[in-house]
Amino acid sequence: MQLGIVRTEGIITKEVKYGETSRIVTLITKDFGRISAIANNVRTGKSRLLSGLSLFVYSEIVLYEGKGKNGLFRINEINVIEPFKSIRESIDKMAYASYFSDVTNKTVTENSPDDELLRLLLNTLYVLNTDGADFELLKAVFEIKTSQICGYAPSLSCCGKCGSEESIQYLDPIGGNGCCKKCGALLKSSLILNNTILNLWNYILDSGLKQGISVKAEKDVIEYLSSLTEKYLSVQLDYEFKTLKFLKNVLAV
Repeated sequence: MQLGIVRTEGIITKEVKYGETSRIVTLITKDFGRISAIANNVRTGKSRLLSGLSLFVYSEIVLYEGKGKNGLFRINEINVIEPFKSIRESIDKMAYASYFSDVTNKTVTENSPDDELLRLLLNTLYVLNTDGADFELLKAVFEIKTSQICGYAPSLSCCGKCGSEESIQYLDPIGGNGCCKKCGALLKSSLILNNTILNLWNYILDSGLKQGISVKAEKDVIEYLSSLTEKYLSVQLDYEFKTLKFLKNVLAV
């Protein structure tokens, strides 16, 4: 990519103050993947960029890629496409959105576009911005689809240890596969599955986001599925998300 003015679309997933008046943001963009960009002189209350610099806002962005000492893009212009206002009005929604953004920041490579992960985050935020969805189910679906897009989806058709096609009763999060009763019981890291969870997981893998969040299940089933999917994704990415701990603390209040 040549130095100069570029235009793209993206979601702000992280922000930090820089100096006395500036702000550095992390963006998941359509054309460049994950990037960092600086917005100068935006903490004075007079900047025309302010309306587009909030977390989770989806915008068309005009950037300058220069050779400054910090190596950052510079934000020249922002035109908001979707503000996701409802998310920032709810601490619960903010906590979920922070976690979804954190996962995407981890999985999208810097300066390398990934249209599937961008669309997954964008569509997940659209659902979160409404009030009718089951957000814990949305979380589980997001985690399953993220693992699938990244190539980490578990193989659940047969035991990954012995090849048995008997009923899968365990999940090996390290190996990324299901296990039969005999093999799963020997693994310290294995997670217990049942037919309901297994069927839900496979259905979500075979479905789009909209179909996945439309499944009907009891609250305790969804909560258990969500606990499994978060553990699985964390192990596969070898990363502990601080925003997940924050989410759990918010929901516990």
